[in-house]
Amino acid sequence: MLLFLLWHYPHVPAIAALHRFTVRPIAALLNRLDRRQLIFYVLALAFVLLAGEWLVMAGPLDLALLMAWDVSLYVDAVLGAALVASVTRVMPLLRFAGRLRPRPRARRPRRARPAANPGANDDDHPAHLLIAV
Repeated sequence: MLLFLLWHYPHVPAIAALHRFTVRPIAALLNRLDRRQLIFYVLALAFVLLAGEWLVMAGPLDLALLMAWDVSLYVDAVLGAALVASVTRVMPLLRFAGRLRPRPRARRPRRARPAANPGANDDDHPAHLLIAV
């Protein structure tokens, strides 16, 4: 996208500023290089990018374990970044969904049951007979 804007709209002030800060310093650095230096840097870059796999295949076990450890750190970093990104995307959604939940209604206090009728005050009541026994 940036390259498209730099190529097609160089007259826009913001694009001109991007060109001044991104393209010109790199072009000035590359203009100072000789042809042999440029070839050396391209070969060095290719070696750095490809030598890791060559050394792991043909090198000692320690180097292979070191490369495997390096790859595992990279995978852990990528998974951690994915976790943080997904949590930051999901948490606002969960907060919004929490606001959509219906609120619980206020409960009415239970009505107290009326007290049991003690009945007549006579001695023929069966409970009084059981207590007397």
